[in-house]
Amino acid sequence: MDLINKTAEKSLSGLENLAGIPASIGGAIRGNAGAFGTEISDLVIGVEIMRGGKQFILNKEKCNFAYRESIFKHNNDLIISAEFQLEKKDQVKINDKIKKVLTYRKDHHPLDYASAGCIFKNIQINSENENKVKNLLNVPDEFLTKKEIPAGWIIDQLDLGGKTIGQAQVSEKHCNFIINLGKATANDVIQLISYIKMQARDKLGLQLMEEIVYLGF
Repeated sequence: MDLINKTAEKSLSGLENLAGIPASIGGAIRGNAGAFGTEISDLVIGVEIMRGGKQFILNKEKCNFAYRESIFKHNNDLIISAEFQLEKKDQVKINDKIKKVLTYRKDHHPLDYASAGCIFKNIQINSENENKVKNLLNVPDEFLTKKEIPAGWIIDQLDLGGKTIGQAQVSEKHCNFIINLGKATANDVIQLISYIKMQARDKLGLQLMEEIVYLGF
């Protein structure tokens, strides 16, 4: 948000859709953070890194960006800084867009509870799974057009909103969030993730993949 607010002050547009994502610049680049049709990689020109005691800049192509992916998820590079290509626009319109994004998040995401954000990647529709997807679910046309099915929608179709293990619960407000009801343990969350993946696989033949990263397991 610091970067988004500072660019808005300079009437620079491009990052508005990423408002409300709790991240550092390095973390957002590492995971190729995105929302509402914008990924941070859309705006990256180059990333300054430290690798093996050497400091240099990788251009965008060498970062191997993909959906919630980058080269940095698979190596030990230290991200130092990044350069972005933004567009000069009317400051009022930029701030209005930021407010709309933050309002949407407040209205549709369970921000009153602690969580790790969205747990699973959305399902990407391709030539290999398109027929299966069409046969298994009453998929809205807008998802087919975008070639992407929100993971939260899939979990909702499985009627898992409100499913609880220990103090971890699938949010009924947005099913791709697992919220902490107060005293959830990491084990509660991991068991709930495993249960959701099993249900999606057994009932729909879909393999949900985590967007989050496990540390210490």
